[in-house]
Amino acid sequence: MERKDQTVTEAMVKYSILMPYYNRAKQLESTLQSYHYYYGKRQDWELIVIQDPKERPDVVIKILGRFSDLPTILAAGQGNGNNPAVLYNQGVEWARGQTIILTSPEIYHVSDVLGRLDETQIEGNYIVCSCAAAIDWALEKRNSNAPCLVWTPDKWYQHGERRPAYYHFCSAISRGDWNRIGGFDPEYAKGVGYDDNDFRNLVLRSGLRLVPLDDVLTVHLPHGKPMEDRRKLLRINQTYYEKKWAGFNLEKYGLNTKGIGKYGVRGDLLV
Repeated sequence: MERKDQTVTEAMVKYSILMPYYNRAKQLESTLQSYHYYYGKRQDWELIVIQDPKERPDVVIKILGRFSDLPTILAAGQGNGNNPAVLYNQGVEWARGQTIILTSPEIYHVSDVLGRLDETQIEGNYIVCSCAAAIDWALEKRNSNAPCLVWTPDKWYQHGERRPAYYHFCSAISRGDWNRIGGFDPEYAKGVGYDDNDFRNLVLRSGLRLVPLDDVLTVHLPHGKPMEDRRKLLRINQTYYEKKWAGFNLEKYGLNTKGIGKYGVRGDLLV
């Protein structure tokens, strides 16, 4: 692990963005352009890219080299899992910020996420930004500084009213609350999916409040085809999740995800 800016001390870092990486080169490069635009002049954040051990390091290094002015840390992930649960846990060990932001390379920022978090009470809350899925996308440069995401909206992946799933497409939690919860359950590394459901339930059980920020928009950039054995791996985690949380009543916490669909975005956004 190498920190690019040795002049930035731990006391200066307010936000640590954790981003497990695997096979998302095009998406990562686009997302970093949005980071450069919104956060390029800030000095109180860091991006920790935790590279999956199955990924070639030269690919990520080349992309990060194009954004050398961003406070980025490339960390080598450990283990041989199929989902990012353990990589998030490893990322927290390297993080210096008091607010942990969970996200992915394919989550493009259309809003100033950090600016909005500056105005938001983090401690005691689990903050979840809205996330819409794109069918396709391209980046245009309309001036020298501002990249413009041209995209076709598809469905809500997270929205406080339209799809209140509270998954970690782009979410924030204080370091103290993270430590109290204990991070992600490493059992989910054996399959795919359900780590986000599990983490949401841990948040609820711990007494944290779910806070959706629907006015903060992120966009999920589409990527390649799922792995061939995805159904098998999904079933592994589904079985484990259902056994672990049998009897857990989401309605007790004011949340009912039964029947939640991926509601269309087109009527809500002007893009």
